[in-house]
Amino acid sequence: MPLRFKTEEEYERWRQERAHRDPAPVPAANVECGVTDKQVGAKQVKALDVRCSIHLHSKRHRLTDADGVCAKYVIDALIHVGLLRDDSPRWVSKVSFSQEKTRGPEETIITITPEK
Repeated sequence: MPLRFKTEEEYERWRQERAHRDPAPVPAANVECGVTDKQVGAKQVKALDVRCSIHLHSKRHRLTDADGVCAKYVIDALIHVGLLRDDSPRWVSKVSFSQEKTRGPEETIITITPEK
């Protein structure tokens, strides 16, 4: 049943009474500030021609669950910019993850190690 008010004052009184019950909106988390899809360097990125392993190291104010870091997203981004040809076992042999708690800036360090 919809609420109906006879006057604007009645509505305003009802709204003020409810104001203490309704939680303040929480802003969305800014996971990685400064993210862009623009090319980082001045040169064109050349795809790796060898199989490699990828290690993600996360520095965060709060540690996450091991499955909280989305390695799939990072690897897909590396393919999108042209650094990796594919994420199949032919090109990526291993993906690993580590993390540390920091008071400094939050960052994710991606280490790509070519296999011989």
